[in-house]
Amino acid sequence: MKTTDKNIIKLILAIVMVVFSFAWFTVLLFVEVPTPNKELVSAASGAWLSTGITLIYQYYFGSSQNSSDKTDFIQESNPNN
Repeated sequence: MKTTDKNIIKLILAIVMVVFSFAWFTVLLFVEVPTPNKELVSAASGAWLSTGITLIYQYYFGSSQNSSDKTDFIQESNPNN
């Protein structure tokens, strides 16, 4: 897979996650959750924000992305490959 293909996939993943997050919380604003399920919805929403979205953004915008870019640069500049 080329570097540009990886970047496109990561970009699409980030966009999908952001859209899904906004959709999820928009639905929660307008749909009344039954009382027995409020804790479950609250826990699922918190887990989504604290783990799912956070981990994706840390990878996409954080040091893992910089490390991946450095590895790609080294592979591209290596004349033996």
